[in-house]
Amino acid sequence: MRTTLKQKLTERFGGDILITNITSNELQLSESLADADLILSTIPLQGAVGMPSITINPFLTSADAGIIERTITQLKEAKKIAAFYRELRGLLFPQFVEHIDKPLSREETIRYMCRKLYENGFCTEDFERRILEREALSSTVIQNFAIPHTVKMQEINSCMYILINDTPIDWDSSQIQLVIMLC
Repeated sequence: MRTTLKQKLTERFGGDILITNITSNELQLSESLADADLILSTIPLQGAVGMPSITINPFLTSADAGIIERTITQLKEAKKIAAFYRELRGLLFPQFVEHIDKPLSREETIRYMCRKLYENGFCTEDFERRILEREALSSTVIQNFAIPHTVKMQEINSCMYILINDTPIDWDSSQIQLVIMLC
């Protein structure tokens, strides 16, 4: 039965799952859970396993397949979101998240942010000029915030500089208080 079930699961979900372990003893599960995302079991599990588990029929019914498919989709989406947040955290540095209350123009804001990025070794000296060139092409204001960036991303280090200003900045006829500069 175990071989038949594994074959059916592989045929149906081969591109989405990798069956790494088959056991008939729940106590052996803890040994193989390190890299697992999902447990499929033909019997209800008695202990808490700390991850999604689905009890399926040993003959893999269409209802079982539907539940497995939905769970795989949810797990994939959760992994994408987790990867996105990991990458986002890799772009955020404490020295580039600021909350100020200063009257600044668009150019002063850009100069202030670019100078700090340059002083910290994240960009070249001409970064400010390239930011202003990009702004001249079209405004980077999106509703009530701006995302200034260069045309070509070629900086020394990648980051996002987040500046919140309690005093609104006049940015191309918009009053904004959030600037997210991409470096």
